[in-house]
Amino acid sequence: AIHKPAKHKRNNNNDVMTRITKRRRTSPTSIRELTYVHHGGLSSDSSDEENKPHRRQRYDSHRLSVLFDDDDCDSSDGSDYFMKEHKRAPSPFEKTYRKMRYRWTLLTSTWKMILSVGIAFILINVCVGTLDVLFGYYGLSGGALPAEAGSFAVVINTYKRPQMLGDAVRHYADTCGKKFSVSKVFVVWSEQDNAPPDPSIFFDDSRLRANQMQVTLDNRADVFVLKTPKDSLNSRFLPIQRLESKEAVEEAIFMVDDDIRVACNSLHNGFHAWSAFPDSLVGFYPRLARGASAEERSKSDSIKDTTIVYHSWPMVFMSHKFNFILTKASFLHKRYLSAYWSEGHPKEIRDFV
Repeated sequence: AIHKPAKHKRNNNNDVMTRITKRRRTSPTSIRELTYVHHGGLSSDSSDEENKPHRRQRYDSHRLSVLFDDDDCDSSDGSDYFMKEHKRAPSPFEKTYRKMRYRWTLLTSTWKMILSVGIAFILINVCVGTLDVLFGYYGLSGGALPAEAGSFAVVINTYKRPQMLGDAVRHYADTCGKKFSVSKVFVVWSEQDNAPPDPSIFFDDSRLRANQMQVTLDNRADVFVLKTPKDSLNSRFLPIQRLESKEAVEEAIFMVDDDIRVACNSLHNGFHAWSAFPDSLVGFYPRLARGASAEERSKSDSIKDTTIVYHSWPMVFMSHKFNFILTKASFLHKRYLSAYWSEGHPKEIRDFV
């Protein structure tokens, strides 16, 4: 025999029956609706099909529908029809805030901590970037370059990365170009087993429209490829004959690797800073080297009092200190290239490099 669960029997009586329906929405706005229905009872011998229309039609005036938020509810004896509207419609800002607050409650504690750290990091960078844009004039009055600043040359160091090299040349020669004070671009070619390419292969002028052709060519910096005698990191500091000639007007060199793209505005601001202090090294990768602290020496026996500890960007950012700059993206005076290979510069340093 198959057991069938007994159906729920309606409590039929002739007394007044009050039905309460409660509905809670899933939205962040905690709104509940209570409907009190006061109607006559149904006879016990009437069928369900007969009761349905009566159930719809025999609602009388003793009906109270209350829409409220939280605990806002007015009492009523149910003798009169009464409806309380919501106080006021929430603004779009309030709706967004309530939705975000609701979704925040669904997150686990781990995700809340991760998002909190991420939001704090973004806010700090936005504040620092805003202050740098508003007040980052590097000791100069106003935002204009000095009249004697002129232009500078970009020296790109590369090795067997043709795609990155092409992107770098087009970025500094075409995208930035003379509009951002870039007059020449030199590619240091250290591949001894491959011949240096022709500078024209870096550009595809056939894709340019007729009205863009002249503007692009006028802004494009001159590109040169320098073949080095041997494969060495010292080759990037070789003196450049085109910059040593009397006709050369460039005093500054921007040394950069082929995998780094400095934004044109940042490049212009860096040249701005170097023009104020031409004997200094101005760059985008500051580092800190200092003696080991007592805490660092206690953690490792290999660290002695004379040990120099190298600190990268996080420590520089937190301590607001640096004492040297990487040459992978930096401005320097062209005379330092000749000084690097002079007899006064220790040969042991070049051998170590």
